Amino acid sequence: MPLLPALRSALFCFLVHNHLGLGLFGIEEHKSDGYKIRRVETISDVRNHTSTDKTIVEEFKFDVRGEKININGIEARFVPWANHKPGGYLRWVQDGTFIKIDSGALSKEMMVKLAKSMK
Repeated sequence: MPLLPALRSALFCFLVHNHLGLGLFGIEEHKSDGYKIRRVETISDVRNHTSTDKTIVEEFKFDVRGEKININGIEARFVPWANHKPGGYLRWVQDGTFIKIDSGALSKEMMVKLAKSMK
């Protein structure tokens, strides 16, 4: 391939990669069955100027709050951001895998389109 078309192709891929990687959306995936969530609770004692951390391990449980959305025949849930910005959280379980898309830049419609394109 001549250098100029190769550079154009590389630049396009780079721009697409940068465009998608600048925090427009995030995707989280993990098993839906048998998945353990670890969270840390911090207890602060202002009077004694101390704090202690406690790690809590819980079984993953799908959160059924939010608007029902159909993603390729699978029931998903969408929760908008509280501050009325575009986007929010779109989550569903597909073939034993929990998938969550979150975005503050993409609209709900764009997030659903993205989800439907995932195989």
